[in-house]
Amino acid sequence: WEKLLQQALAALGRKESELAVGVKSAPWKVAVAVYLKERTQASNPWLAQRLGIKRPVYVSRLVSAGRRAGETIPELATLRVKCKA
Repeated sequence: WEKLLQQALAALGRKESELAVGVKSAPWKVAVAVYLKERTQASNPWLAQRLGIKRPVYVSRLVSAGRRAGETIPELATLRVKCKA
């Protein structure tokens, strides 16, 4: 999970330090959560802790909303293109 998280951050031009600050529902954080859920079985508690989202239940809600929004989230489109497995 960690390796893919680091790849996603690099693809978005984000730094590890940005995970702990800012809005917990920032589109780029939602994109990273959706992307990791699509490619791994990362747990909501792990994602919440690593992305600075606070509560695992909120991760679930954000991922569901992000999946519905799909390609309208530019960061998610970027991850899907730049981080092909």
